[in-house]
Amino acid sequence: MSKFELGEFVQINNKHPMAGLVGVIIKHNEVNHTYLVRLSHDHDLLLHEDEIEIKKA
Repeated sequence: MSKFELGEFVQINNKHPMAGLVGVIIKHNEVNHTYLVRLSHDHDLLLHEDEIEIKKA
């Protein structure tokens, strides 16, 4: 069971040096609990589920 859904807006939390950036979940790896987060049209980051949180409005 994944912690986040594809297409969901997330924010990088303080456990990562790029804290505060916002992106969209585009892929999930269930084996190692990582998510590919698209930050812009040419920047994606592979982040562990502990490094992101749901973006609050």
